[in-house]
Amino acid sequence: MPFLTKSKFKIARNCTAQLYYSTNAEYANQDASDRFLAELAKGGFQVGTLAQCYYPDGVLIPKMDHAAAANKTLELLQQKNAIIFEAAFMFERCFVRTDIVVKKGNIIQLIEVKAKSFNRNEDSFQNTKNEIVPAWRRYLEDIAFQYWVAKQALEKYGLTGLILEPYLMLADKSVTCTINGLNQCFYFNPQNHTIEITDQQRLANNDWGTPILTPFNVAPEVNEILSDSYEQGSFADMVSTFVRSLTNNERLDTPIGKHCKDCMFYLTPTSAPDLKSGFEECWRSKAGFEDMDFKKAMIWDLSNFRGVDNCIAIGKYFLEDLDRADYASKKEMAPASGMSTTERKEQQVTKYKNKDTKPYVLVNDLLQEMRQWNYPLHMIDFETSVVALPFYAGMRPYETVAFQFSHHLIEADGTVVHKTEWINTQKGVFPNFEFVRTLKNALTNDKGTIFRYATHENSVLLQIYKQLQESNEPDKVALMDFIQSITKNKQAAWEGYRNMVDLCEVIKRYYYHPLTNGSNSIKAVLPAMLNTSRYLKEKYSQPIYGTAQMPSNNFISKQWVEYMGNRVKDPYSSLPPVFSAQEDGLLDLELLSDSEAEIKEGGAAMAAYSLLQFSHISEEESKNIQKALLRYCELDTLAMAMIYEGLREAVK
Repeated sequence: MPFLTKSKFKIARNCTAQLYYSTNAEYANQDASDRFLAELAKGGFQVGTLAQCYYPDGVLIPKMDHAAAANKTLELLQQKNAIIFEAAFMFERCFVRTDIVVKKGNIIQLIEVKAKSFNRNEDSFQNTKNEIVPAWRRYLEDIAFQYWVAKQALEKYGLTGLILEPYLMLADKSVTCTINGLNQCFYFNPQNHTIEITDQQRLANNDWGTPILTPFNVAPEVNEILSDSYEQGSFADMVSTFVRSLTNNERLDTPIGKHCKDCMFYLTPTSAPDLKSGFEECWRSKAGFEDMDFKKAMIWDLSNFRGVDNCIAIGKYFLEDLDRADYASKKEMAPASGMSTTERKEQQVTKYKNKDTKPYVLVNDLLQEMRQWNYPLHMIDFETSVVALPFYAGMRPYETVAFQFSHHLIEADGTVVHKTEWINTQKGVFPNFEFVRTLKNALTNDKGTIFRYATHENSVLLQIYKQLQESNEPDKVALMDFIQSITKNKQAAWEGYRNMVDLCEVIKRYYYHPLTNGSNSIKAVLPAMLNTSRYLKEKYSQPIYGTAQMPSNNFISKQWVEYMGNRVKDPYSSLPPVFSAQEDGLLDLELLSDSEAEIKEGGAAMAAYSLLQFSHISEEESKNIQKALLRYCELDTLAMAMIYEGLREAVK
């Protein structure tokens, strides 16, 4: 019979129906690999191990039967002072393991370690109205549940007179690291699923410098959560409801809403044929959906639409149900050129209703925009990581690490060349300054317009600008001047004379393609454009990429347009994965199971970089991952070049 654990409680707080689906293996679950990648990308395993290093006298409660683990914890808590790792508390059908428990006399600190940043000088768990900040609520509810179970368990066993104090231990961005190579001290071994401390002398001397992980007392927030009212009643009533669902294996009645968009219990083309879809079951029972309804575009597919729950409440579920009054913004200012967000939504809804798959292009406005661009055009894309533990003394947790870029060049005659690429995956080397030097050398040979896709590249360069300010690099001024010339900084009120053009914004303002289903992601725009652009189809159906005609650094005679039926396949699907966590057997590591976020675009590259930096893998595996990273990054800038070619065709 299952227990209500931390992870089950978290699932139930997100959606009570998912509690049932998560405990029944006949339902498809798409969450597992994403959770692993998220933890690997942000260095969660390193944070957990470093936290334990701050308490050298800690005793680990190993994996064992729930009752045995709880009894061992209670036995240690009989002592006057104790430090326990993975302390176990069990009350009725609730079972939790707390990362670190510190007992000093009659005070017991419950410490939950999270691979999440917090700046004690700038951040707060509550807003100006003394309300819990929504972004922190799920972490606080996690420790609140542990606190509640521990309190009930201690009282049940007669351990009275004890004072429980809840803490979140977080990476404190206000603290400067005082030792070099901290992030190389903890390695994940994928062969035996263990975390190894590589610097045994530092471990023996308990020498970890100024602690960059700080325990923050969250008693006020936990007390508020425990005293709140919930749909099921009190906090205790809510827990009892969840336990009853698990015990009786019954699905709790859950209203449908915008949260359903992120449901992980759905079928994919690769799902096993005998699996069920929890998502479909909910919508069949709550909204009367039939098979054909699941093939329709839902209202949450409308780009940047905030009225989802209001529409669901009145029975509007599909994109075809929406009227302009449902999504029109009354406060929106008309742009100087291009589409407003409301006009873009209108194009999406109208074209879907009319089954119109042709792109909508504001030709004159787009042409005016393109006439401002100077050749040669430079398309750039960065791959970055934000590792929790700093590379060097003087750095702070979660500083941006830029480890790769790709650069395509487009001449005035239409010639497309993969001009430059750079990657640094050498272990323990902080790459940012060499990254900018190489980028500067690649972009300062002419005055051509530079393009990025979305805001990432601008944000990364502004962060490196700050790192350079605090550095002793001999060429820091020249590098900072270069960054300033190609970026825009609203806070410092500068806009460089070669400020990068955001190709994503160009798409948003002047071009809507119905095959993107409202997404402006490059991975949605490219395949949509390939399916309707005669020029792109003709050009890239030939194996010319990676030849003298179109030089490439990572492909030879590559044909990008391939068909599946009468549709052009997504070019990204033709590349093998950077690595497969599931195939490599990396999903069972307990420490990595409590993810804070889903992997977004670029997450696989971040996870791959972390694997190269902080794990024991063979030289051959390392080379294969690097090759895959180079191919993916090159395709990102080629995709930008293709999108430019599609726009050029549209205005002819």
